[in-house]
Amino acid sequence: MTKLPYNKPYKDGLSLAIKLIYKGLSIDSLKRASHVIEAISYFRFKAYFSPFMKDGKFIPGTTLDDILTLYKFDIELRCLFFKYISRIEIFVRSSLDQALTKHTRNPFWYLDSNVFSSNKKDDVVGTVLEIRKSFLRSKEDFSEHYKSKYFNDFSALFNDLPPGWIAIEIMTYGQVKRLMDSLDRDVELAIYPDIYKKFGMRSTDTFKSWIDVLYHIRNICAHHNRLFNRNLKAPSNIKSFVSSTIAYFGAFRPPISGIFQGSCRVCCYLFLFMRLSWVLMDLSVLLWSYPSSLSVMSIVWDVCFSLRDKLHLVSLKVRNPRLDAADLA
Repeated sequence: MTKLPYNKPYKDGLSLAIKLIYKGLSIDSLKRASHVIEAISYFRFKAYFSPFMKDGKFIPGTTLDDILTLYKFDIELRCLFFKYISRIEIFVRSSLDQALTKHTRNPFWYLDSNVFSSNKKDDVVGTVLEIRKSFLRSKEDFSEHYKSKYFNDFSALFNDLPPGWIAIEIMTYGQVKRLMDSLDRDVELAIYPDIYKKFGMRSTDTFKSWIDVLYHIRNICAHHNRLFNRNLKAPSNIKSFVSSTIAYFGAFRPPISGIFQGSCRVCCYLFLFMRLSWVLMDLSVLLWSYPSSLSVMSIVWDVCFSLRDKLHLVSLKVRNPRLDAADLA
């Protein structure tokens, strides 16, 4: 395919609002529409058009408020899921440090080359350098206390870095994830069982797959990207989490032609990963706060409430022990 130079001219909010009117969108106030487009950005706002469009035009009767409602719903959906994913993140951080410290008998495990795969050496060194930079400029009380009183005698090159339980609090989740991805295979097999069994899992590879998927969803939420209408990868071995008699979850395909896979799948993953009915309760409250009279939201209601009922059935059939809610408080 031959590429073309990008030479589209700049258009302000008013020009873009007029463009939407020509496409069939009902707009009561051009001034308000212009403000919305400039506050959100047309490119971001455009991602929410697709449920309301057919053959390049808006479905007759579609209003600016219809799209804004969907946009606001997605914001609240991301906030809801991020609340639960953040608890998983904190649990994984703490569990990883405890498991590696116990396994290696070394509080500075993240500075130990024997913990990591030899072909990931450059990734680990780069990550440690980032951690060092963050730690040295950190003004947290625990960082200042350590820097003023201690050094480590494990690593001559990084003797100003703290033990893992302090460093893990300085690390971004991306840095934690890179260290996890760089672990030596024998180390993974030694430390992960104590962690994944708390989530009712049976293998290291399954646990890693779920962490990968939830990490992706976490970044979507944390960086304010669109979650609604996004096709998400399913974690491996999901069938083993539910009874094989529930065909819906065996196929794991939401019934509305893929449009609502984002919200449906995330709800499934969080429920199955954490075994917490609060996910479903919070989703129900969120749905009740939006008007069912809006056609696209009516479909979301039908899908998510149907999903909620099915997940309650799943909760009775999950084969493995529930992770106590206190573990994720």
